[in-house]
Amino acid sequence: MRIRIKPSSGDQVFVYIAVARTEKVEAAREKAAQALEEEYGKPFPANKLSLIYRGKQMADGMSLFDYGVSHGDTFISYIKLQHTEQEDTDEDVQTPDSAGASKAGDKGKASASPVSQSSGTAISDIAEQGVEAAAVTGNNAEIKCIYCDNSLTSECKHCGCKYCGKKDDEHHTLACDECGLFFHMRCLPEPLTVVPEGDWYCEFCKNDPNLV
Repeated sequence: MRIRIKPSSGDQVFVYIAVARTEKVEAAREKAAQALEEEYGKPFPANKLSLIYRGKQMADGMSLFDYGVSHGDTFISYIKLQHTEQEDTDEDVQTPDSAGASKAGDKGKASASPVSQSSGTAISDIAEQGVEAAAVTGNNAEIKCIYCDNSLTSECKHCGCKYCGKKDDEHHTLACDECGLFFHMRCLPEPLTVVPEGDWYCEFCKNDPNLV
């Protein structure tokens, strides 16, 4: 069967991949990354690509059959921004020269150590959500949130949970099928304990008369 992959920016350019219902999510993600690279002419590392299906992030180890995927279904693709421990170490190390150049009385600020959880960010521009796509070089796609500057420790309601702004508990975070924003299941007006079946819309979109 064929499924189509759509960038989270709302871009109407779709890419199509051929998959089997028994295929694992990891294999489908590899195919999606390759198709996106061919379409956009820039790298999309499969290990940083996240696929959203019916408002839910697809988990490794599961098959497309487990999610009830059918021929022609649409998936939303995100690039997960990750900070490595080595990058944090490089940023925090001061050379003797740089330390000596500090003004007397100034205290050096250590970079906040990011949590291990990744946050989903858009592949390309989402102006209304304040997310911008920077140039892609090498094997890294640098996605910038203009509100929090990609800080995984800062609360941001534009690239984190719309209610609390936190970017943790990824496996219990829903993405609205209409606006693409993220919501912790625990933060919803009526908290959920089970991931809903089918399409899911946040309270800001489900009452939109244009969707009726």
